[in-house]
Amino acid sequence: MLFSDLGILGKENMLTTAPNNLAVWEGSCILIPCKISLTYKNVRVDNFFLIWYFDPKYEDNLKDYTGIMLYNGSTISENYLTPTSPHFLDRVRFVGNLNSRNCSLKISHLQKNDSGTYGARLYGFVGNNRHLDMWFAPAAVNVNVSPPKPKIESRIAQIQEQRPVTVTCWVFYHCPDEPIMLTFSGLEESRMSSQKTTNRDGKVQTVLSFTPTWEDHGKTLTCTLKSHNGAEISWSTMTLDVKCEYSGGMKLGYVGEIWKKIFCLNFREGEKLSLACTVISSNPEVTYQWYWKDMRKYEWTSPIKEFESVGEQDSGVYRCTAENTVGSGSSELTINVQCEFLCWAGE
Repeated sequence: MLFSDLGILGKENMLTTAPNNLAVWEGSCILIPCKISLTYKNVRVDNFFLIWYFDPKYEDNLKDYTGIMLYNGSTISENYLTPTSPHFLDRVRFVGNLNSRNCSLKISHLQKNDSGTYGARLYGFVGNNRHLDMWFAPAAVNVNVSPPKPKIESRIAQIQEQRPVTVTCWVFYHCPDEPIMLTFSGLEESRMSSQKTTNRDGKVQTVLSFTPTWEDHGKTLTCTLKSHNGAEISWSTMTLDVKCEYSGGMKLGYVGEIWKKIFCLNFREGEKLSLACTVISSNPEVTYQWYWKDMRKYEWTSPIKEFESVGEQDSGVYRCTAENTVGSGSSELTINVQCEFLCWAGE
């Protein structure tokens, strides 16, 4: 009987293990995905058998692989061999179906020394060919001592108030038989109900959509990774940096015994006067600019403008603007010097 190792020659391969570089953690499980093509060079292949190895090595004298056998089965027999090593006993299960061309392998209760290369070896006859063809597909498994922390990401570079935002939390995971959970916390319960979790291509991801307000700035979002039985495994946090124009309103008024929001002020010549331009909260911080009679006062950049002694020349309309990268706002009042009546005032 003649042999042809198509996996070694790097030609068309009937075996596929994808993804074939898998990171897991101790105590978890892994499903190494494996598929068998329907045809080879447009010729259907039906009768074949498969062997899974741990730490496979190619032997030149045998023209084949050897290693710790984890599974040995075929499409023409219901009999199969289980692991030959006590190390894997009761922890390895063939979860595929060769007749359905699924050759996936599951390993449970992973240990650190399970790290290494796993290989699927396929044997079969192509059409009426008397050659026994062989294919090989490896998969690398890295078992970490500790589980990973989930990754939290925002789909937009800058979170801004009143603009919907989507935050994702994800982790690589390769054992759908024992599903894990990723859940967000940190906002009001009513705003956390939009969480949706998916598990595709070895990646578990939870998506949270919400509309931030300025009050969310500085809050901490937590994404918690839980096992299939609800036990907490690890978590990650994200501090919300919500950009806002300014919050709580903007006020320009007179600083006296009682702060008042005033639209018109009257002073006697020589009196001391302090004007305050107040923004309760903003992110990023605002910069201030003062205007007098619609003329920009470049030297006035503080939120408080003080007059040691007002004169008639200080009369007029004063306007203060507060601005950051998100937006701007302004407020104004009128100062009358040597005017004895009060135009309007309110608490």
